[in-house]
Amino acid sequence: FAGWLSLFWLLTLFTAFQGILFLPLVCAVFWRTKLPRWFRLFCIAAPIVLLLLYILGHPLLAASILIAKDDNTKLTLFGRLEGVLIVWGIAGSVWATILGITGIVSKRTGALFWSLLLLSGYVMVSYHEYYGLLFLPLFLAGLILTMRRWMLPPSIILIPTILATVLFFPHLRPSATPDAARAVSALIAARHQTGSLLIAGSFGHQWQYESALTIRRYRPEFLKNAQAVVCLQECADMKKQKGWETMSGAALEIWVKK
Repeated sequence: FAGWLSLFWLLTLFTAFQGILFLPLVCAVFWRTKLPRWFRLFCIAAPIVLLLLYILGHPLLAASILIAKDDNTKLTLFGRLEGVLIVWGIAGSVWATILGITGIVSKRTGALFWSLLLLSGYVMVSYHEYYGLLFLPLFLAGLILTMRRWMLPPSIILIPTILATVLFFPHLRPSATPDAARAVSALIAARHQTGSLLIAGSFGHQWQYESALTIRRYRPEFLKNAQAVVCLQECADMKKQKGWETMSGAALEIWVKK
């Protein structure tokens, strides 16, 4: 099954570059096979090399990876740890998270532990709630280890997990109303001006999906070729810029050229 493992490893890396954080697990799985060492190294390294070649040929992708390090620059250490705990809680509805981490730590499974550590470190640098998807398989593996060690009945796991999910749902359910990215993009598009859209603060892919304009991270030197600035965090510099004004009737702080 080495071919299937290599294919899944390749698809993981090209689906989300954060998949590289599962490298300890991939190495552990391949190292348990009876394949020649050179072939195991090839199966692990070849998809990584292909990803690097792809990034070198797509500068925008490389830029999106590099700017992720600026997502949490405004947060304190406590705020970053809080973000990790929130993502953990979302991934396993708290109870499955606790049992999963217990299984990973108590069984001293190095590959699971190091992958968990790498993912948590990444969330401390770049926080998004949807990163819970990356933690879910780790917590499920740890949960299985916990059940095997203490012979827990399924009801002890299922009932608290369902209750926690029900409690979380009102706060995390998908919104039926247009999100800020769609509403702001519609307001700016109605002005029929040219130029890019600058965003101050951490923003997700929804802005790229909703906006027909080129999206750039806010920098004062980019204002010359921009038509609007969206402030997801404080951008005090805009008050000093001449020829710009705030847009009225918007839920967010938006600056547009006069």
